[in-house]
Amino acid sequence: MDMHIHLSFLRAKAFRILASNYLDIPGDQPHPLFQEIEDLLDTTDVTPAVVAEQLIRSEDPDVALDGLFKFLQEIHNSGKSRDSAETLEI
Repeated sequence: MDMHIHLSFLRAKAFRILASNYLDIPGDQPHPLFQEIEDLLDTTDVTPAVVAEQLIRSEDPDVALDGLFKFLQEIHNSGKSRDSAETLEI
């Protein structure tokens, strides 16, 4: 018997919490890339797990967020569906 679990997609408010938890970025001092990433998250369907996977690729917040930004741009520009976002590699 197959079971499907439907997860919600990550949006701006939850992204700030996720970035704070993974990269120790204080909520009152957002990173310069936050706004651009949040804009992409509003138009791209990705799960928190996919974003977390991108964030843990580096302990340096600048490197991690730049990688996430490029990843989200690639998904957005390629028109990948929300289900295939997990398999997209940069």
